[in-house]
Amino acid sequence: MKKIAILISSILLTLGFIASTSAFGGGGGFTTNFWKLTGTVLSPADDNYSLSVGDMVVTGNVTGALNMDGDVITNIGNAGTDFNANGGLTLAEKLYTDEVRARSSAGLKLYDDGGNGIFVKDGELSLHGTARVKKSLWLPFNALKAPGTKPATFVDHGISGAWEFSDGTDDTLVFNIQTPVDMDKTVAPIMLIGWSTNTTVTSETCTWQLEYLWTSEGEDTTAAAQGTLTVDSNAISQANGLIMAEITGIDLPSETDVCIHCRLKRLGAGGNDDLTDTSELHGICFKYTSNKLGE
Repeated sequence: MKKIAILISSILLTLGFIASTSAFGGGGGFTTNFWKLTGTVLSPADDNYSLSVGDMVVTGNVTGALNMDGDVITNIGNAGTDFNANGGLTLAEKLYTDEVRARSSAGLKLYDDGGNGIFVKDGELSLHGTARVKKSLWLPFNALKAPGTKPATFVDHGISGAWEFSDGTDDTLVFNIQTPVDMDKTVAPIMLIGWSTNTTVTSETCTWQLEYLWTSEGEDTTAAAQGTLTVDSNAISQANGLIMAEITGIDLPSETDVCIHCRLKRLGAGGNDDLTDTSELHGICFKYTSNKLGE
């Protein structure tokens, strides 16, 4: 019986060797659903050899190269062993790769668990994307000027001052704004008019009109306005309470535009303006979208 057992073992080992030799020979591959490897696994010198497994448990060291040309590892790692708690791959030193891509539409996220920041060593970091943030430039009353024709009047107001626009006239202010260097010129800016009035009749309306002209270097700064916009803004129940009127619809600047020239009027002589009191202008806010990546 002992001789028969030894003979059967020899036959099985021979068949296993022949199967392995046939599978690996001639640049072929070895495919199995589960392999448990103990010890050291050496990659063959011939790049044509391949190993395809469903589940592989390695105890010891894996040496050589793992080439993933055209293939994707969809899941790797066991929490609590050689990988982190989320099943991700943890490397003791460096990862060398040409590209890192997100697996899904959720995007690629980079985290610094140590709190020291993410650094790019010996190179230039180029960022491309859709990161944007809203920013604004506040032009206080002393940054605005009264023109020679139908000027608004500067008056003391509280602890500071304001520009007063009379009822029944088209009082005017003028100002210029440099195009912000970080402005996303594919998103139209907005003008916010900060004003107040002594009246508390909330049904009364003040009408503001904005004329504007974008210019590039070398263009005519005396050209006619390229756009005229209006906004109706009602009084509030608080006497002299701050009111913000929003003017939208401003044309997009060109890529070369560096300045927007503006003229602001209260259309107190007609139209929808039925405010029976003066209106005081405290400042103007130029609200724009910043391209945070600097593109």
